[in-house]
Amino acid sequence: MMIPFRRWELHELPALTQGFTIEIWSVKTCSALDSPRYVIVFFQTKIADILHEDVTLLDNANIKSIRLALNSDYYPQERMLLDFSEDQYADAHFNYTEFNKSYHNCQEKRSLVNFAEFKSRPKFVIDCSRRHIGMKSSTVDIKWELHELPALTQGFTIEIWSVKTCSALDSPRYVIVFFQTKIADILHEDVTLFDNANIKSIRLALNSDYYPQERMLLDFSEDQYADAHFNYTEFNKSYHNCQEKRSLVNFAEFKSRPKFVIDCSRRHIGMKSSTVDIKTNNGNN
Repeated sequence: MMIPFRRWELHELPALTQGFTIEIWSVKTCSALDSPRYVIVFFQTKIADILHEDVTLLDNANIKSIRLALNSDYYPQERMLLDFSEDQYADAHFNYTEFNKSYHNCQEKRSLVNFAEFKSRPKFVIDCSRRHIGMKSSTVDIKWELHELPALTQGFTIEIWSVKTCSALDSPRYVIVFFQTKIADILHEDVTLFDNANIKSIRLALNSDYYPQERMLLDFSEDQYADAHFNYTEFNKSYHNCQEKRSLVNFAEFKSRPKFVIDCSRRHIGMKSSTVDIKTNNGNN
């Protein structure tokens, strides 16, 4: 199977234990961040290092059931009732055909072998990508934070706000910035109205990395804020990993309801090894 991946590992069990009906293999111990999203298991006998053998032929090993244990959680939760000698392996084939839909987050089923061929080329796919979020709590906290800058400094054209210092694991994936004046604690005011503050550019600094890399050239007085509106409309696609753009305000409405969305979810992986200083850099008149 051709699979684009962030990281993959190959673990080999030299042989199944002869005479046993149950085999338990302790593969590895890892942090919650390194726990697998998918596990693919297959068996082969008498093929290794033999050049003329068809390496696409796999053995079903007359498997009756196969499950993955991540701590106390099992995938799948229910045991599969397989019997390859009686062509009863629909559950295993179903998991195999569902892999493409789950991995690529699409509706298309795609498999290289049909049901009949699966008997001689079985790959047991275990999907644990939607595991219970509680299992991650030992090392990863998922949260959102609200930080308030009381006021922009009058008379300055550049404002640098040191928001916080945090560990790399707690560094943000998205930052949303907006401005309001003369609305706080006034009940009759429309709280959905924001101020563009005549912002000329806005960027986020995570240590020495800036998002976006290039400064935005904004001028709300001349209706030149396409970059900011584009980032706002792209947020739904990036956050939900889908192709649908969705925004609550159109381009014209954005002028009086601007939200500056900064996407840093695809930051360089090497940055995750240390602490992170978070700063916003605002330029205005």
